[in-house]
Amino acid sequence: MAAKNPYLSDYTYLGEPISLIKETEVDYNDPYVSKIGGRPAWITINEMELAFLQIEESKKRLMSEEELQQFRKSMVPDRPTNKTLSCKNCKAKLYLVAQAYANLGPNDRFLYVFGCNNTQCSSKSNSWVALRCQFEIDDSLIKKTVSQSTSTTTHSESSEPIVKIDEYQVEKIQSDEEEEEDQEESNNAQEEHDSEKQSKEDQEDQELRELLKNSQINNKAPSKKKKKKKPKNVVPITNKQSPQILPKNTLPCYSLDIFEEPDDDLKDILTKEQSHEFKLFQEYQKKQSTYDQLDQAQSSAENDDAMMEEYNDDEMEEFSNQMLERNFKTSGGDGGGEIYEETKLKDFTTTLLRFSSILQRCPHQSIRWQFGGQPLWCSTKQEHLPPTWPKPIKQDPNSKIQIVRNFDHDGDEDDEDDDEDESIRRVNVSQFVPKCENCGASRVFELQIMPTVVYQLKCSEYANIALQGNEGMDFGCVTIFTCVNQCSTFSNESKLRYFKEYVHVQPPI
Repeated sequence: MAAKNPYLSDYTYLGEPISLIKETEVDYNDPYVSKIGGRPAWITINEMELAFLQIEESKKRLMSEEELQQFRKSMVPDRPTNKTLSCKNCKAKLYLVAQAYANLGPNDRFLYVFGCNNTQCSSKSNSWVALRCQFEIDDSLIKKTVSQSTSTTTHSESSEPIVKIDEYQVEKIQSDEEEEEDQEESNNAQEEHDSEKQSKEDQEDQELRELLKNSQINNKAPSKKKKKKKPKNVVPITNKQSPQILPKNTLPCYSLDIFEEPDDDLKDILTKEQSHEFKLFQEYQKKQSTYDQLDQAQSSAENDDAMMEEYNDDEMEEFSNQMLERNFKTSGGDGGGEIYEETKLKDFTTTLLRFSSILQRCPHQSIRWQFGGQPLWCSTKQEHLPPTWPKPIKQDPNSKIQIVRNFDHDGDEDDEDDDEDESIRRVNVSQFVPKCENCGASRVFELQIMPTVVYQLKCSEYANIALQGNEGMDFGCVTIFTCVNQCSTFSNESKLRYFKEYVHVQPPI
């Protein structure tokens, strides 16, 4: 049995926007700041200062500081090309949607997620790109830096003076300070006198100019005043906030506050069928069912009229009997077909209800992170899942909790039933998503972007209005699966790389 990966996370962490970051601020270009929107903060030589250098210790000792710095510079990854960061559908340049600093063990890891701000493209997986870059931190350099900062602090906080000053020196210093203060007061008094004199002269000159001006005006013939023309196309000033002026293909940038997801009891929410959300779903189902019945009745009536023209009464009666018999056998003799459709609708309702209920815990959450966790799907329809994802296990339609538990992603150790149902309710993600293209290892779920980002970044205000019907990106959720081995370079190379990871997007519901 394979050993469990020690870096798999047992808890889900959320990210909420807390403050707007301007392009001139330091955090805007800091890769260690998790954010949504803005421009990507790529890895530079500054981040390599504490990186572990893949050099033999004997060779490292012989290298000068300049040679070590040059080696660090060679490790800096090349930035992705414009082709990599372009939409595969409309060929437009992608926008940075989220950037996350997600360290695991000794590794500093950075995730970048780009998406197309086109309504038609944003719900397709090939219009998104997820990049990962990481490097190992050298613990010895961190300890050295900490010890140096500690010694500097101790030295600055020392209360004993290095040089002793005798009484004569103290008196001399005091007398010098008094002379400087007297001289400064004298200079200030002289400046005030000069300024008053100058202001008085300026006032007299101003009065003289006014008198001359008035005399010239009185000597001129009276003329009609010309009306000022009102400027055209004046936009009235309103309190409505206008979109922030940003560089092309850029969204507003907000820093994220990362915290552990609150552990609320979701079962109580889902079992209450009389909750507000469930009532809304029931009303929607009734209306949708009524509309479907009307459409079917209208279509059936049109077909009946066409058939009446071709068949006589005896043939129509025989045909009707055959159709009734066929429907009876399909439904199992007791209306089973309707129950099957109702069960499918219940599954869909429960999944969406669970999604909205978890979102209600923290309504402003932008991202969800759990390395090795389970994605929070907004739909379990087969066409909305990854191509090889397993179908939901059919459960007793009267037990909604069992259906929900199949896709539960929380690793709550206090739940006694977790160990018993682990193989049933959790999906082994590694079996159903493509393997890492670099090292061939399996991928695990790591990051999810929630649909709240669309409104937080005001994507519609920065959409290309030249495209007809384009209202900006719109999606249900964006899930990112990353390499479980956390590969950082190509084999036999020290240069870091930005590796593409697997992205799956669910359309808006």
